Parts: sequence; C-alpha cells; structure tokens
Amino acid sequence: MSTHEIGLWSALAGGLLTLAALTLTNLFTGPRSLGAVRNAIFVLLGGSAVIIVSGLPEVLLPNLDGLGLRATKVAIGPLAAGLILYYLGQWFGGAREDIVVHRVATWGSRFILLASAGLIVASQLLDREHYNSSLAAAGAVTLLAALLGMGISIRAASRGDPLAPWMALACVLLFFMTAGVYLRALQAPLLGMGTWTLTVILGVAYFVLTVALVTKRNSDNLQLARLARMDPAIEPTTGLPSGASLVSKVEHTFWLTARREGRCTVVCIHLRNLYELADSVGHGVDYQILLIMAARIRRVVGFRCLVGIYHPRCFVVVLDTDRHRERIATTLLRLRASLPQPMKVLGTDAQTHAFTPIIGLGLVEAAAEKSNPLDVLHEAEREAQYATPTPSGDFTHTGS
Repeated sequence: MSTHEIGLWSALAGGLLTLAALTLTNLFTGPRSLGAVRNAIFVLLGGSAVIIVSGLPEVLLPNLDGLGLRATKVAIGPLAAGLILYYLGQWFGGAREDIVVHRVATWGSRFILLASAGLIVASQLLDREHYNSSLAAAGAVTLLAALLGMGISIRAASRGDPLAPWMALACVLLFFMTAGVYLRALQAPLLGMGTWTLTVILGVAYFVLTVALVTKRNSDNLQLARLARMDPAIEPTTGLPSGASLVSKVEHTFWLTARREGRCTVVCIHLRNLYELADSVGHGVDYQILLIMAARIRRVVGFRCLVGIYHPRCFVVVLDTDRHRERIATTLLRLRASLPQPMKVLGTDAQTHAFTPIIGLGLVEAAAEKSNPLDVLHEAEREAQYATPTPSGDFTHTGS
C-alpha cells in the first residue's frame, strides 16, 4: 500500500471516527431511544468493517497480520451487513408498516448472519491459499445485503415513505463502496488510486447520508411519541399550561404572593375572531394564530410571570403587582399595540392569508390573601369577553 493510499484510507478512518463520536455524543446527551442506539452501532460496526477490510490496520500495525485478523476480515463485512439489513427493516417500520419489507429484511439478515458464521469456520479450516476465496465469498454476501436493502427501499418508496428514495440512493452508494473495498482487499489488478479515491468518496457519502436519514426518522418518531403521551394539562400548539393545570398554577401564584401580603394582577386577552378564517381556508390556521399570539405575549411580558391559555380564545397573564407595578402600565400598552398587529397564515390552499386579531383585554388587580384566585380569573375573563372588540383592543381595568 503506497503512502498516498495510506493517507486516503486514513482520511476515511478519521471521518468515520468523527461521525462515530457525533453519534455517541447524541446517544449519551440527547433523548434516549432504541433508534439512537442502533444508529451508534451502525456507525461503529459498519465503519470498523470498512477500515478492517480495506487492509489499513495491518499496514499501520504489521504485528496484527495473522489468522485472527484474516478471520475478522472475512467475517466482519457480512456480520455488519446482516445487522444493518435488520435495522433497515425496523427503520422502515417493521411488520406494522409492510409485512413484505419486514420479512425480506428479517430473513435476509438471518441468512447473511448465518453465512457470516460459516465464513468464520471456513477461514479457520482453510489454508492461506484459499483465503482470497473466502474473502471473495464474504464480499458477495455483503453485496447481496446491499441489493436486498435497495429492493426494500424501492418498495417502501413506492408505498409512500418520503425518506425511502434517499435510503435507496444510500444503498446504491453502499453497493459500489462495498465492491471497491473488497476489490482493494483482494488486490485486484488494473485498479489504482482513482478507484480507491472514488470508493472513499462513496463511503463518506453513504455514512453521512444514512446517519442523516436515521437521525431524521428517529426525531420524527420521538415527536410522535411525545404527542402520543401529551399531558392534557398542556395546550399542544403553544405549550402553555391550560385548563385545570392553569388554574392550579394561578392558585399557586396567589398563594406565594399571599405569603408576602402582596397583590396579583390577572390579565385576560380574549381573541374574538380566532375562527374567522376557518371556513374559507381551513382549520389549520387556528393553530398558527394561537402560536403567533402566544409568541407575541411572551415577547411582551417576558418569562418571569405566568402565561397560560384558559381556553382557545382566552390567554391569561398573571403578574405580581408589587414586583411589576412600574412596568404593568407599560406592559399593557405594549400588549395593546402588539397583539392586534396583522399576521400572515398559511391556508390549506397553500396560499398565505392576512389575519388581523380583534381582541378584548380585561384586568383585575386583587389582594392575594383575601381573594379567590378562580373568582379573579373568571372576573378578568368576563371583562375581556364583554369589552368592545376592536382591532386596536379595548382595555377594561377593575380592582378589588
């Protein structure tokens, strides 16, 4: 192996080590999931197979060359390919999505893993003269796994999986990369630096693309799992406390303020025309409006006070009057100026539509120790509901 070739394969090894470090970092610092574990195993095992079969270890460390290394070179490719093929079937959703894809991936991986075991035995029994035959057989089995992966990816793409076409491309890259790596291991004649450079480029592209696809699918699955177990106390669009959870937080805020014999200010913001566009451009715009309104409220009031959504058309802000007295008037003015500003929303017709919020504001200031938090909340809500709805907002202030 020439100096330039050693540098080329070493560069591939460095890139794979970097990718492995990133996947391990994501595994230990990000959300824990089976998909993240599989992603790390894929990079570690697949990357190790490429580097070992390429012949780089015995060039850098001549003492490694022996029966154990030869057996490893024969077995590791099919072993990695069989495991990755099984993972690919799970990545496509397993039996719940497509029984054909599941069976091809499961039985194909079992056959390849069995072949890997057979190749290990053969490498131990056959003499050195037949080593290349065992290595060529290992390459053929590994290429078969790439072809099976390509087939199930194409089937998944035809059945509507949006990531499957990209995975099919990754399997094509895998096929040609595998062919190049095994040709290098077999020291095929008439091939040189151009072929090995292309092999390295295809290898980097394959691993980067596959890790990106696996990470995207894992992220989507985690999001679905989060939504499936969504706490009903949290309004899913805005992430703000809602319903009974909001009432509980309001009561807690009043209790903390009562310990200091202080006063609380409850502001209700009633969005009168939330459903104005629903009939004409689809109900999806409601969620966009709520998200934008929640963001506007948070920008004005900050993160040190309670913000919630009592029901879809009523936002609630609770302020500690004693701590925020100097900024309450300014905060209310900014709410009245910011919230009624026009916004753009995307309808189901894929067109943007203008929406101008029509709001009413109600405010109740009360001594925390002497007041019922729920009564104060209801009073502020009524003030907001019965305030004259105008695009510029209408503000009513009562105290007790």
